[in-house]
Amino acid sequence: FNMALAYTLDTPDLLFMKAQSEYHTGDYYGVVSDTGKLLKNYPKHIEAYQLRGEAYFRLNDMEMAVKHFREGLKLDPEHKGCKQGHKTLKKITKKDKKADEAFEKGEYKDAIDKWWEAMNVDIS
Repeated sequence: FNMALAYTLDTPDLLFMKAQSEYHTGDYYGVVSDTGKLLKNYPKHIEAYQLRGEAYFRLNDMEMAVKHFREGLKLDPEHKGCKQGHKTLKKITKKDKKADEAFEKGEYKDAIDKWWEAMNVDIS
């Protein structure tokens, strides 16, 4: 198996499947690494942008997640996965920002409610 993986740069499908496996086992840093390798050699691999965005989301790096969803959308503005990921992230960050504003005003209950809303956004 490891010998086959040595050729993954020549076979983007294998590298992408490896990254998907890492995602499903919770190895999000592995996903970022492998999709980075994939995108370096195949910069138009939309699914890699989506998977990388989802991994960054799981690592709580929202800026990088949005960046990768946007890169995918540049290639295909109607790509369902990138579109949904971008929309969900924007929804969460908007609620988080409102919670931060409420907290700064001393409206702690409202801030907590908004953070709960952000944490419970359906990401499926």
